[in-house]
Amino acid sequence: CNVLGAGFGTQPTTNTGSSLIDSIVWVKPGGECDGTSNTSSPRYDAHCGL
Repeated sequence: CNVLGAGFGTQPTTNTGSSLIDSIVWVKPGGECDGTSNTSSPRYDAHCGL
């Protein structure tokens, strides 16, 4: 699902401005869904469809 009001956040970068953080990455493509708002689905996610 794509939670209402959610955004993409910080772009991937190695310029983090912190000596404690090496890089910021996206683990998967933006907009790729992990769940559904269909309550009968095994992949139901209560955060979907908010």
